[in-house]
This record gives sequence, C-alpha cells and structure tokens, in this order.
Amino acid sequence: HFSDGYPEDNDTPGHRHRKNPGEAFTHHYPNNEYQRPFTGWYHDHSVHITSHHIYRGLAGFYWLSDPIEDALRLPGSPLADGPGRGYGVFDIPLIQKDVMIDRDTNLLIYNNCSHMGAFGDVMTVNGKQQPFFTVANRKYRFRHLNGSDSRQYSIAIRKIENLKRSRDDKS
Repeated sequence: HFSDGYPEDNDTPGHRHRKNPGEAFTHHYPNNEYQRPFTGWYHDHSVHITSHHIYRGLAGFYWLSDPIEDALRLPGSPLADGPGRGYGVFDIPLIQKDVMIDRDTNLLIYNNCSHMGAFGDVMTVNGKQQPFFTVANRKYRFRHLNGSDSRQYSIAIRKIENLKRSRDDKS
C-alpha cells in the first residue's frame, strides 16, 4: 500500500509520497524469491483523474523474469538470444489503446462525459497509428497490454491472405 501512491493518505505515517513541484519520491517495489515471473503494468492513481492520465499515456509495463522462466528459452531470453537481444528486439511490448485525435491540431481529445470511460475512434499500438514492425523469419514473444481507458478487445493473428475473411469463416 505504501508504494501505491494514493493521494488521499495526505502524508499519514508511512505514506510520505506527496511532494511539492520540483521534489521527487522513489517508489520501491521489493520483489522477493516468492514472486513468480509476470507481465504487469503500473499507472497513476490521482483522485478523479486516473482515467485522464492513463488516456494520455501515464502508464507502462512492469515485468519480471527469473532463471526458471529463462530456461524455457522463450524469444528474447538470454539463453535463446543472448544478452542485449531481448526486450524490444525479440521480446516485444505492445500497448494497444483507442484514442480520439483532433483533425486540426493532431492533439488527443479526452471525452469521458458518459462516466463509463473514454472511447476513441483511432487504434494505436505503442502510441502509433497503423504501426509497422519488420520481423525476421523466427519466433518472437509479444507481450500485449490493453492500455485503453474502457475498451475491451478480441485479438486475432492472421496470415495476410486471410486478412479480409470473417473470423466466423471456417473454410
């Protein structure tokens, strides 16, 4: 709870996270020998504006590995690809989210008038519209994170020749 950053704690004992402009506080997350490998994320917890901050990108990946997972030789692991060829090379983080972009200014528009979250009309991956990623003829590990404020996704990977086919088409 101490590192959660909940602003309503107002510096009660053990929660000295509030800082003035220009000051900083480092949140320490002690991972221990019982923590299993996982892919997670972190985001802001400001009261009444968490959704707005997540929408603007104030969130990120947090993942852990260990020697047992590394022994699986998953793409990007040190045993599979050597040091320095993991994260971002063969172990690819993908944050997918929907946003609204003003056509005149190209700035993000945030609209949560429904109080059900903000739904955008433009899909992005890692902050880019229609991203492109050149791959080699090998295995990759993709870590997918739904970074949208409210939208849920049904994800499918298809061969290019099947791109226009309905997901219900069994032929």
